[in-house]
Amino acid sequence: MEWTNAGTLGGLPVWDKLVTGVEAGVMPRTAGFNSFDWGSVRPETLGLGTVLMFIGGGSASTAGGIKVTTFLLLAYVILAEVRGDPDVVVGKRSIGYAYASPGTHHRVARGDVRRGIDPRACWR
Repeated sequence: MEWTNAGTLGGLPVWDKLVTGVEAGVMPRTAGFNSFDWGSVRPETLGLGTVLMFIGGGSASTAGGIKVTTFLLLAYVILAEVRGDPDVVVGKRSIGYAYASPGTHHRVARGDVRRGIDPRACWR
């Protein structure tokens, strides 16, 4: 998205563009360092960077955000709701609603994060 933007990557050689682009995709999720002026990025790049910062890093990292696993679980819950599935299935495992609090599936799909997922929910 920034390949030709003179304010960010446009004036760099190809190798530097690739390295800086990878760094720019990793840093918003972890340390927050930058190697170009984020004030000069295009709106779509800024939006993607914001989404990456919201998601954050892995569950064992010190990065901020909701963490990658939480984001993926939320995506699977929403997918199950759209499909009308009674269980959230990830690979060969599922989160059965016998282990989750009643109505969790619908609350999460609606975005009611005040109640969230019952911590007693477990994989079966």
